[in-house]
Amino acid sequence: MNPNNIINKLKRHHKVFTDDALAKALSVTQPAIAQWKTRGVPKRILVEYSVILSNEDVYANEIPRDMNLIPVVGIADAGKGIDSLDNGFPPGYADEWLSRPQGLKDPNAYAVVIRSGAISMLPLLKPGMKVVASPNIECRSGDLAIIRLKNGDVTIKELKFSTEEVTLIAWNVDYEPSKLKVNKKDVEFCHPIIWFRTTH
Repeated sequence: MNPNNIINKLKRHHKVFTDDALAKALSVTQPAIAQWKTRGVPKRILVEYSVILSNEDVYANEIPRDMNLIPVVGIADAGKGIDSLDNGFPPGYADEWLSRPQGLKDPNAYAVVIRSGAISMLPLLKPGMKVVASPNIECRSGDLAIIRLKNGDVTIKELKFSTEEVTLIAWNVDYEPSKLKVNKKDVEFCHPIIWFRTTH
């Protein structure tokens, strides 16, 4: 559905008439509302207001209009925790889009942004950098990857595989634990990082 129609529904629901008033009602900025008109309304807003929106509205943004874009789905601390992955990666939508790196063909590739204060992967990964992961590529020893454990922990680490275990390695030798061994059976998913860049 047209993002403008969704925005108008939200305005009627909140009994406001301007983008600025809607932004205040949704606790976002007015420029964010302006971006929604071209990039689509964020999934979190669609889900939160699903009662007043149709199923068509809620799922309208699941596939980006431009397949040269990939979704930025979360913020990583490169230690423990990736916001949008806490409930499983929802492929195909995002609050932000990133130009697809040249040669990247995986339709399910996604990006995360390294959070301020991240230290475990310094000096390789610094706050503000964006990393792109490819779910359709198998992880191998030596890969830098986004790993989700069955206990819900999600992290970015270098990997080293053995017969039964995988070692999660932090590049920052001062980070504790700099190496963590987990049973392969405890790994829910492993998505290798295939590209990264700064946002500056």
